[in-house]
Amino acid sequence: LRAGDDLIHAIQEYRRSVELLPQQTDYRFQLALALRQAGDYAGAIQELRHVIRQRPDLVAPHSELAATYLSTSNHAAAAASYREALRLKPADPELHSNLGLVLRKTGDLLGAIPELRKAVELAPDSADYHRNLAEAYQASGDVPGFIQEYGEEVRLRPEDADAHLHLANAYQAGGDLEKALGEYRVASGLRPQSPELHYYLGGALKALGRIKEAQAELERAVGLRADYPEALVALGEVLAEQKNYELAIPTYRDALRLRPDDAALHIRFATILREGGDLNGALAECREAVRLAPANAEYQRELGNALFRLGEMPGAQEAFRAGIALSGDVVTQENLGLTLMRSGDWKGAAAAFRAVLQKR
Repeated sequence: LRAGDDLIHAIQEYRRSVELLPQQTDYRFQLALALRQAGDYAGAIQELRHVIRQRPDLVAPHSELAATYLSTSNHAAAAASYREALRLKPADPELHSNLGLVLRKTGDLLGAIPELRKAVELAPDSADYHRNLAEAYQASGDVPGFIQEYGEEVRLRPEDADAHLHLANAYQAGGDLEKALGEYRVASGLRPQSPELHYYLGGALKALGRIKEAQAELERAVGLRADYPEALVALGEVLAEQKNYELAIPTYRDALRLRPDDAALHIRFATILREGGDLNGALAECREAVRLAPANAEYQRELGNALFRLGEMPGAQEAFRAGIALSGDVVTQENLGLTLMRSGDWKGAAAAFRAVLQKR
């Protein structure tokens, strides 16, 4: 019945078995698993505790109790149960791995890493254990450690594109862009229809200054998935870097259609429009960014700069003053001084420049 997902009747049958033979721990254990499968975690915990009282020497009830506690997000109780299971079976790599993962979820990396390392020592040919340890090293900032462990994952899973992607990201985090590029190439070769892998490969090529190759990979990513805003933004950046504004601008517009509420993207698009000579378009994008994030001092400053370029001094002054009120940074203060000077307000300009000198 349980195998056929008829949990209601399965639980009824298990309960009858337990009533008839209350000392038979296996029946109660199966009842607990059925209750957990049905989402009755409190009932499952109660039955598993009963089994443990009857047979404290069995590993499985402790392990399953830990898993049930995890389903209720009780990580402390789950860790305690896994530790009890390990007391009974200290050479079990899965138990060490599970305990390590629970400890990592609680933020206890110092406790998690030794457990995950022990799992790797006991089962060195488990790619999953190497990946789990790599992720813990990565969270702790141990770059050589997570490069080594992701390398082991690749050794054990040479045909797995995700394994190569993990190692590529590790190399990139460690600053070895050439090795990262090699792994990204392997990953995209294993999964050529993945827009994400072409996007990552394009990013690595761009970081190495190989702009044309980066453009080709990013175009592949967008060709495979037209609604991929990150790839569209990256492609727009690459095109703008080559001063190909004729293609960069519509590419950015496509990205903004997908992420219209991204204020930072509007600001970046404003820069590209300005570089392409469209000052009015740049102003419109700055206005939209400020509308979306009025408390952002940087966006207020960029709006002021856009108005300044178009000779709209009163509006520029207003934007710069708003930016100064939000952050008081000297660049915006200096820009206000220049705007006041351009407007003929020499006294106001002098006061603005004095404020800059005081801060510097």
